[in-house]
Amino acid sequence: MSGLTPAGFVRKTFDAILSNILADIRSVPSLSRVNLGRDSFLGGVVVAAATGIAELWEVAEAVYASFDPDSASGRSLEHLAAIVGKYRRKATATQVECDVTATAAVTFAAGELSAYMAGRPEYVFRNRDEVVFSGAGTESNVIFRCDTTGAIAVPANTLTVIATPVANWSAVNNPSDGVPGLDIESDAELRARRLVFSDTNALASNPDVRKLFIFENVTDATVDGRPPHSFEAVVWDGTDTGTILTDQTIAEAIFADKPAGIATHGDVSVVVEDENGYEHTVKFSRPTVLAVYVKVHVTKGAGWDDTDSPAAIKAALAAYALDKYTCGSPVVRAFLFGPVAGVPGVADITDLFIDTSPSPASEATIVTTAKQIPRIETVNVEVVAAS
Repeated sequence: MSGLTPAGFVRKTFDAILSNILADIRSVPSLSRVNLGRDSFLGGVVVAAATGIAELWEVAEAVYASFDPDSASGRSLEHLAAIVGKYRRKATATQVECDVTATAAVTFAAGELSAYMAGRPEYVFRNRDEVVFSGAGTESNVIFRCDTTGAIAVPANTLTVIATPVANWSAVNNPSDGVPGLDIESDAELRARRLVFSDTNALASNPDVRKLFIFENVTDATVDGRPPHSFEAVVWDGTDTGTILTDQTIAEAIFADKPAGIATHGDVSVVVEDENGYEHTVKFSRPTVLAVYVKVHVTKGAGWDDTDSPAAIKAALAAYALDKYTCGSPVVRAFLFGPVAGVPGVADITDLFIDTSPSPASEATIVTTAKQIPRIETVNVEVVAAS
């Protein structure tokens, strides 16, 4: 049976359409013996008609699928997601916290400074905000944003080449790893995120929010310091200093979606003004970033490069941590073997140690608190390679 059925839409196939037309023609007594072969004139007309009808069935099937989140794609899926307040995440640029050095009192306008990684001139980074120097010296935590969107690995101490010289600008360097950008959200990702409930849709859809964790207290008593009937949003922008997302931006996003009468809680308090000019205090928290140090011993295999392979191992571990760890995530040593093993040139992993201090020698799982995010940076990974 084709058409709308209790099990859904069933498309009628070309063969079924053609068979039905041929049967209808032959049911007419005067046409029962007519030549309907595909090489005949009338047979060709029948095939052409069946082809057109089959295309209409395909269109009807596509229209039906566009109303099903599991089948919809592209703009149709975006329309379905918008019904529940979710929108496709746009592609974002990689951002890096840098130290900028000037030789005199000077103000650099946003976008005036440009730099790239040694050997990677195709990826140009520019200062996101104005940088003001009251005299010669170094300004820290200056955000540089790549002109190209998507995930670009920027290991610590690699963004050091000035692309276009500017008067009184003498040096730039990133003491920590960059926060990789994101490609435009795929249909599969949007489909999955559509099903996730959040009290803070505006915040969750902000591409600069790398991790978002919501703690709720639905009881009539204070629990873990959170007042009755309140929630605490823990927001991480991928940096140790919280310089990519301002407190005001976070607070306004929370206020935009916060249910009426539900209190917010957290370590940060921001005053937000509503559309009528009334002020409201919005609270939230930023997680503490827990630096994780890794020391891995590997055996060199075919394709190993003494420069590129250790760098690839460090980048793989940093990317794994950024992707997998969130608030309260334990750092399990065994899970770190996978990213290392996937690097070309690694024949074997003979040992791997982790700790929260340099020169790790422990194999024990690192336990984090509810508002800690473990992070592995490339500068905190040591690779020992043996032939």
